[in-house]
Amino acid sequence: MDKLLYLKAVIFIVSLIYASYVDIKTMTIPNGVHIAILIAGLINISVAPAFLGLVVTALPFFITAMITDGGIGGGDVKLMGACGFVLGATMGILAAIIALSAQIIWYALRKIQGKANKEQVYPLAPFLALGSIAAYLIKGVII
Repeated sequence: MDKLLYLKAVIFIVSLIYASYVDIKTMTIPNGVHIAILIAGLINISVAPAFLGLVVTALPFFITAMITDGGIGGGDVKLMGACGFVLGATMGILAAIIALSAQIIWYALRKIQGKANKEQVYPLAPFLALGSIAAYLIKGVII
């Protein structure tokens, strides 16, 4: 069973790194990334926590996407839903908190350097990946 858990971690982390790379280059996240992460989530699944994590983690991003004009894209919503499926609700929310905190810090640093612009669009996947990988590692240590 240990080899399957390593496979799960590799699929999860590599998919997130790939999503980050593509999002930086194209401002899109390929649908295959979400599918790969969902497949990773099927390894050693606890059904109720996985589906609760999917909904609870994606919902705030979905609501934000609906009420803002392009602030968060559908790929970001799907990415967080897939990550919530793997992480569960508590760790999925932790991933979002880490991700959004890192993005705020990054933006503030860019603003201090005079390189930030309110009209400029920034990819969110690298921050979502950072938060999700951190939460995944924290989950592995705690649970």
